[in-house]
Amino acid sequence: MSEGFISITEQVVRHLEEQVMSGRWEAMMPGRDRLVADLGVSGKTVELALQRLEALGLIASAGAGRRRRILPRPDAVRRQLRVAILPYESEDRGLSYLVDLQRRIAKAGHEVEFAHGTVLGLGNSLQRTAALVKEHRAGAWVLMGASLEVLEWFEAQKIPAFALFGRRRRVNLAGGGPDKTRAIREVVDRLWSMGHRRMAMICREERRKPFPGATEQAFLDGLAAHGITPGSYHLPDWEATPEGFRQCLDSLFLLTPPTALILDEAYQYLVAWQYLAGKGIHAPEHISLVCRDPIPWSEWYWPAVSHIHWDPEPIVRGIVRWVENLAAGRENRRQVEVKAVFVEGGTVGPVRRDG
Repeated sequence: MSEGFISITEQVVRHLEEQVMSGRWEAMMPGRDRLVADLGVSGKTVELALQRLEALGLIASAGAGRRRRILPRPDAVRRQLRVAILPYESEDRGLSYLVDLQRRIAKAGHEVEFAHGTVLGLGNSLQRTAALVKEHRAGAWVLMGASLEVLEWFEAQKIPAFALFGRRRRVNLAGGGPDKTRAIREVVDRLWSMGHRRMAMICREERRKPFPGATEQAFLDGLAAHGITPGSYHLPDWEATPEGFRQCLDSLFLLTPPTALILDEAYQYLVAWQYLAGKGIHAPEHISLVCRDPIPWSEWYWPAVSHIHWDPEPIVRGIVRWVENLAAGRENRRQVEVKAVFVEGGTVGPVRRDG
């Protein structure tokens, strides 16, 4: 996945963070003026970057007009960790940012492996997940899209875990993921402006139950803001199997087909696109389609897929930092929120007069 545009401030933050972590400077950071001269950026950019490093717990202010202190890293008590990644589904093992995450954790001197199972394969079952954790005996876990019940169990058992996606905001664990709430409201507003009144979002069960997740609630709130009373039509229930997905689509397109369909993940988008093409329904002529995640190789699609984009790099760095803190005996439950943006492609358009 392409990182897209990275601000100057973020580039400076990444550079300074790497220098601090590598031990380039001892005890004190260089002064702001020296950093301005060395990096060729403005004083405001340097100051914002230094404030970000403070928030990350790498440096601390020594008072007005004084250089920042580099906080000590207790390398003497640093230990090697065994980190297990529990992917949501088998295909996640090939995601470029997870491959990069493995490489960077290993480079930091830790063992890292994918768990034998997957969240989907375990049925998001607490009992089966607990048995898997006992079998692996890892010192830290990265959990992709785990249910609230599973995350609460890790929290209660005091097992170090990083909640990647899922209901991370409702537990006191380290975590990270894209914040899509603003982007999804933008999608609803854009579709409404094009005349769409029948919109539906298809997402996996753990995003619907026991209550809608933040992104799903933002979708429902967006409908309500335009005078549409949300119901099961807009956020349909379905069984997470190929047949269950097809039955969901059959039900939606039986009597009052939606004029706009928002799909949770790339595989859902591609299956729905194939299903609709088989019925002679094409985007954007007959229906508008939006994917809530980037589509791999989307630049090869015609028309370009409308989707929500986010940069995984801050999350990868957050996980590596979390592992290093654990290895040094420091508790870190910081949650990394990544901004997501709506990228309007060619798969959305005005409602047809007979739509």
